[in-house]
Amino acid sequence: MKFTISWLKRHLDINVDVEDIVKRLTMLGFEVESFDDFLTSLDGFVIGQVIEVIPHPNADSLQLCRVSIGSETLQIVCGATNVKIGLKVAVALPGSKIPATSKVLKKSNVRGIESQAMMCSDRELLIGENNFGIIELPSNAAVGERLSKALDPMIDVNITPNRTDCFCVRGIARDLEAAGIGKLRPLLLEPLKNTFASPINVSFDFPNTMNNACYLFAGRVIRGLHNGESPTWLKDLLNAVGLHSISALVDITNYFTLDLARPLHVFDASKLSGNIIVRSARSGEIFVALNGKEYELEYEMTVIADDIGPQSLAGVIGGDFTKVSSDTTDVFLESAYFDKFRTADTGKKLKIDNDTCRCFERGIDPNLVIDGMELATRMIIELCGGEASEPIIVGAVPSINNNKEIKFYPYLVEQLCGVTISENIMLQKLEALGCTIRKVKNFYLVMPPYWRTDLKIEQDLVEEITRLHGYENIPTVALPRPETLSPIVTTLQRRISWIRRNLAARGLVETVTWSFMSSDLASMFGEINPSLKLINPISSNLDLMRPSVLANLVIAVGHNAEHGLKNVALFELGPEFHGDREEDQKLVVSGIRSGHAVVRHWAETVRSVDIFDVKADIFDSIVASGGSIEGLHVIIDAPCWYHPGRSGTIKLGSNIIAVFGEIHPRILDSLDIKELVVGFELYIDALPSLRTRTNKNRTLLKISPLQAIERDFAFVVDNSVSADAVIRAAKSVDKALISDIILFDLYKDSSIGNDKKSLGIQVTIQPTKKTLTEIEIEEIATRINNAVNKATGGMLRK
Repeated sequence: MKFTISWLKRHLDINVDVEDIVKRLTMLGFEVESFDDFLTSLDGFVIGQVIEVIPHPNADSLQLCRVSIGSETLQIVCGATNVKIGLKVAVALPGSKIPATSKVLKKSNVRGIESQAMMCSDRELLIGENNFGIIELPSNAAVGERLSKALDPMIDVNITPNRTDCFCVRGIARDLEAAGIGKLRPLLLEPLKNTFASPINVSFDFPNTMNNACYLFAGRVIRGLHNGESPTWLKDLLNAVGLHSISALVDITNYFTLDLARPLHVFDASKLSGNIIVRSARSGEIFVALNGKEYELEYEMTVIADDIGPQSLAGVIGGDFTKVSSDTTDVFLESAYFDKFRTADTGKKLKIDNDTCRCFERGIDPNLVIDGMELATRMIIELCGGEASEPIIVGAVPSINNNKEIKFYPYLVEQLCGVTISENIMLQKLEALGCTIRKVKNFYLVMPPYWRTDLKIEQDLVEEITRLHGYENIPTVALPRPETLSPIVTTLQRRISWIRRNLAARGLVETVTWSFMSSDLASMFGEINPSLKLINPISSNLDLMRPSVLANLVIAVGHNAEHGLKNVALFELGPEFHGDREEDQKLVVSGIRSGHAVVRHWAETVRSVDIFDVKADIFDSIVASGGSIEGLHVIIDAPCWYHPGRSGTIKLGSNIIAVFGEIHPRILDSLDIKELVVGFELYIDALPSLRTRTNKNRTLLKISPLQAIERDFAFVVDNSVSADAVIRAAKSVDKALISDIILFDLYKDSSIGNDKKSLGIQVTIQPTKKTLTEIEIEEIATRINNAVNKATGGMLRK
């Protein structure tokens, strides 16, 4: 929020340096974004006074001026229409740098006449938006002094969202007074004399479901006024904070929005038909706003209407038809308290963002509805003339002040913040904030003022006392540290760390993507749960909480491919969301590979990635996390985003541990990804139990001194039979003797049947007690043959 020191002084009686104000604001917890006292930026600029103006002999649009700067008189050629004798002006001397262009000023020849300096506008000095004339300095500005002494220092403060009371100049002044800087000036709230009854009445017309759309509406007619230019002081204040001066009436409403956080609106009363009705919009109703745009309204929106239709979107923007102009002589002034949630929702739906809408969104002071109308009426009559009608007031100040008395123990200040402050000083600081206090036994009951809706609990009061005491006065104390630091790491955190290290060792790069994604992308990866839709997304293509981590990785593959990187291996460990309940959130590690698994090399053959690469990633990660792969089995049944014939699901019993496979070609085509992409999703919460890693339970590794025997088997099975089923059947014959089984061959040919395939496995038999005889080995081979035949129908290939 921007404001000038002169604006602050309209509310605060102060006599301190600007630097002290900036320092105190910082120590009060306000982040001062910028502060400009113009000492540096306007070095080389002085205050001058025009003492002669004559036409330029060689140009009709230029004037030849003589300007005194105290020590000398300069000849300056000027094209500004507002230059006149006696005017105090900003003069740039040769050698000074013009802020707007960063060019160094030199003496120049303009149409045959030497110009020895330059008289500047607001925009040229970057202190305002006015570029239609030169700056008109106050008449008491001292000629020859540095220009910075005549300008108004500017402060830009970042206000935290909880301090809704400080989104206006008076709120800042009130906080500075509480901190001991200056005295807050009272608002002149004496009601004006009403000379006639309002010819325009106001009524509410809301359905029962919208009773809270407008709590209080105050308005009155002001007639016989003249809507001309604003006085210089008002234009300067608005220009300083980046607002253009439009007309006196519009400038007054803008002024009160920034000054008191009190939005107002003025209607040209001659353009209103009948009385005013504050009501809900009718679905499909068309409204033309002040910005010239047409909006189609919805039923939940609140409008201020007359007999013709909507003339203003309540709390958002006024209408084009009833806007005031230089011909306006009668106005209806509106000051109201609208529901902030409904107002914010209307602004977002219609994509309208302005100071008025932001005021209502943050929450404004309902007690200023009538007072704001009275203050604005007084300023309108002072600047524009006219006479005011009796006020029309509908509704009442809502009981939205939920502030309750807070129990406060003084000892908490030192206990929580380490600051020693006397009890009397604490109470003084709370009273300076506007709190009322009463003592009960050994504690106090503190009622916060109605404008401090952020004060809810005793810790809030402790923070306020410490804040006003000054953060710089809090002593720096080191926290006690144990001699030996023993990090507290949970079992889950350890397993996640092991998985991360394993995948990195396997060549995958960890990445972090958004926890959001577009609805269009999510729809490719299953049905969308409506509860995942974001009400206020940070971007239109990030409108949904991600139901799949894998989807974002697929997009990352596409981005890499666009930049020429086609061999990609990425993984991400994070949450994915399947609903709005806590149990609907799953922790998943997803990985993705594309391009070549083996690149061109003299010792190896080029090979593209395939599903066995990601299957190996899964099994290695399970082992690395301390889990066992014994008992895991693979079935050909994967989610719809995988290729139906080149994917699988890894299960332990009935629990799904992971899914993997080629990404469905339909998805890759829609994302314009040309490369083959394989991926996996390993569900952390479903990992096999952690095998005990303590030294106590570890057994000595025993290596058999006996020779291992290897036997090959080739089984002819149906195409539908998986290799895993064959291996599991063979392994079940004797888990003690059979130490390993590997698949080494897959053969298909019409000679064994079009619906058949041959799977070659190598079985390693490791005796531990004695050397096996040929008869014993044959017996094991027979049992293996029978077990596979029984489980899969497979027959030994002849």
